[in-house]
Amino acid sequence: VFGLWRGLEPTLWRDVPFSGVYWLALEQGKVALEERYPSENPLAPTARAFVAGAGAGMLAAVLVTPFDVVKTRRQLYTTLASDPAVAATIDHSASAGNGSTSQVISGILKDEGAPGLFRGAYARVLKVTPACAIMIGVYETGKRVFGLQERGT
Repeated sequence: VFGLWRGLEPTLWRDVPFSGVYWLALEQGKVALEERYPSENPLAPTARAFVAGAGAGMLAAVLVTPFDVVKTRRQLYTTLASDPAVAATIDHSASAGNGSTSQVISGILKDEGAPGLFRGAYARVLKVTPACAIMIGVYETGKRVFGLQERGT
């Protein structure tokens, strides 16, 4: 049962800051785009939300990539170390995912430097950016279609 919670800490370190950065940047981006590109076109709010969502997703993804790296390494290490046929052949260092979140971060910094914490950032941004743009664009459109749009936004 303990194994069910093993990845909780690094997941929270990744997801909570991501959400905070994303929603703050999204709202600021929507306001900035509204001020810079005012329009009465009914598609303008969706377009602004789409662009702001992409930018916010990109920013949040880059900023929390170190925690995604830690989460992924810890998951991979746990999986490989649990297989007796593989356990003897794998790297058991902290940078390989063997340890707490802080130990893995320290190990990566020691063995690979700061760039090690951002491995896979490009791929993560390529996945997260369009996902955030599409999600918030559909959400904003849905609010308008179903008459749930707040006043003044």
